[in-house]
Amino acid sequence: MIKEIKYKGKIIAIIYRKKEKETSINFLTDETNNFQIASLNHKKGHIIPAHIHKPIKRNIIGTDEMLYVEEGKMKVLFYSKDKKKIGEEILEKGDLVNLIHEYHGFEFLKKSRIIYVKQGPYQNKQTDKKILK
Repeated sequence: MIKEIKYKGKIIAIIYRKKEKETSINFLTDETNNFQIASLNHKKGHIIPAHIHKPIKRNIIGTDEMLYVEEGKMKVLFYSKDKKKIGEEILEKGDLVNLIHEYHGFEFLKKSRIIYVKQGPYQNKQTDKKILK
């Protein structure tokens, strides 16, 4: 199940909940997103031919993040740029969130192991992050 979190008509996050069996390739994001995230479900013996991705220059503004809950339970909190709380979502084992816009924070509700991916290269803390106060 895919859930889009929207604020003022703009998608600020996409949540994928591992609840149902899916078949084939299911893209969680559309082709305009900075991250292209898909669920690949193939039968035994399926082959994807060896390939390489061409060096394409991309102009990306902002930093998308992706968190996959391998174990545990966490709360994702969403805030607008004017620092108002938009909402929150609970993520459990097997859930994934792609954070696209606006402020966000996390509260871990159980001991958790998270796989975290963000765009690089990393600059530095002062350039990369603005803390909500």
